[in-house]
Amino acid sequence: MTDQKRLTELTSEFEATPCEPGGNLSFTEMAELCQLQYVIITELQGDSPDYVLMPRSLTSENGAKELLTVAVIKDAVAVTCDACGGDGKGLYGGDCSDCNGDGDVWKDVPVPWATCKDIYAMAVKHLSKEKS
Repeated sequence: MTDQKRLTELTSEFEATPCEPGGNLSFTEMAELCQLQYVIITELQGDSPDYVLMPRSLTSENGAKELLTVAVIKDAVAVTCDACGGDGKGLYGGDCSDCNGDGDVWKDVPVPWATCKDIYAMAVKHLSKEKS
């Protein structure tokens, strides 16, 4: 029996009773399932250090949303300086000390979750390796 076929068989048995630890599988079958998953993943990933296996999409179910919420991806955007109202002039006629006379200051703002997912989806689409 091929590794892929046995993996499918064991996975089906495991998923048959997901509320029970191990489903219908014995300890030995669970160990075999883990080993087969490792073999399949290694075959898909190959020997290249340039590739890693990652989920196709970012979801709260696979932990991505929590991870990215904690890490908060930010982007710097120019906003009108509050101190000078954007004219760049300081209180006593010189350059504004907050924006150095530019009229704008740079602030970090969080990148929206939907944008993070869109960027990730584009990367997966263009960089994923197809099964051989």
